Amino acid sequence: MTPIYKAQPTGDQIIADLDIKATEEVPETMYAELRGFARSVSVEPMLAGVEETLRVVDNVSLCNPDTVWIGKMNKVRLRVSDKTPEIMRAIENVELDQRDDEILRLYQSLKDVPFVRWKDSIKVVLKNYGIEVYE
Repeated sequence: MTPIYKAQPTGDQIIADLDIKATEEVPETMYAELRGFARSVSVEPMLAGVEETLRVVDNVSLCNPDTVWIGKMNKVRLRVSDKTPEIMRAIENVELDQRDDEILRLYQSLKDVPFVRWKDSIKVVLKNYGIEVYE
C-alpha cells in the first residue's frame, strides 16, 4: 500500500539537492527561509519617506519575511556632525519625510500588513493621535 502522505523535504535537503547559496538571484532572506531561520528586516532609520518605505516593504514582502521593523531616524541633527549646506538640506528632507502627517499616512498604508512592526519612534507619533499599537 502506498502512503497517502509524503514527507516534504526540509530546507536543508532542498539546499543540498540544488546546491543553493545566497546570491543575487537567491537573496539572503530567501536563503535564510530555506535554512529555517526567522527573517527580520529593518527599515530604521527610515531615510527616504513614505513612498520609498512602501516600495521597500513591497519588495521585501516577496522574500516572505517574518517581520519588517519600521522606525524614524531619531535626533537627526544631533547624530550628524558634518553641517555643510548639502548635509543640512538632506537633514531637512529627512525631517520633512518624518512629519506626523507622513507617519500617519505610512501607518494607514501598512497597518493591516501582518509582518510590519512599528518601532517606538513611530508608536509615539501614533499615540499622540489616539492610535495604540499592540504587538
